[in-house]
Amino acid sequence: MRPIFSRTASLVIAAALLLPFGIDQITRSELFPAVIFPSGARPKTSVRDGTATFVMLTLSGFDGAGRAVQLEPGSFIDPITSSNANVLARQLFGQNTSERIDIRIRVLGKTIHVPRHVPSEADRLAARSWLSDKLTEAGLSADRLAINSERFVVDYDTGEVISREVLDQEVIALD
Repeated sequence: MRPIFSRTASLVIAAALLLPFGIDQITRSELFPAVIFPSGARPKTSVRDGTATFVMLTLSGFDGAGRAVQLEPGSFIDPITSSNANVLARQLFGQNTSERIDIRIRVLGKTIHVPRHVPSEADRLAARSWLSDKLTEAGLSADRLAINSERFVVDYDTGEVISREVLDQEVIALD
C-alpha cells in the first residue's frame, strides 16, 4: 500500500507544526497563535491534593453602586466570538498604545523588540464607544471596564471554586 503523503511532504508538515512549537517553548510567545492555539490562550493548570489552580483573565463592569460585576465574555463581546476575548483583553480592547512587543528569549536570557500596529485615536474612541454600549446593554455603568488577571483554586472533583485572588487589574476609562 502506498503512503498518503510522501516522506518530503511529511517532513514539511512536521516542520510547519514543530517550528512554532519550538519557538513557543523557547520564547513563551506563540508564532502562529490562531493556528496552534485557536483560543489565543492556554492557562497552565496545576493539579495537586484534589485541587486545580490556574490563572485566567476575567472582565468586570460596575453597577450603579460601584460594585464590580463579572461579565461573561461570550455574551459581552457578541458578535465577536468568545475565543477572541483573551486576545482582545490582553490588548486592552484596542486601547494599548505601546509601539512594540517585547519577547523574552529564555534560553538566551535576552529580549527582542518587535514593532506593533498602534490603533489610531479614532479607532480607540470607536472601541471605547462600543464597550460603553455593551456595558449599558448589560445594565451596568458605561464609564469603565476592568480586566482582571485572577488565580482560581478549584476543587477537582466538584468544580467548586475554593478561592479566587485578583493578581492584577487594568481599568479602562471609557468616558
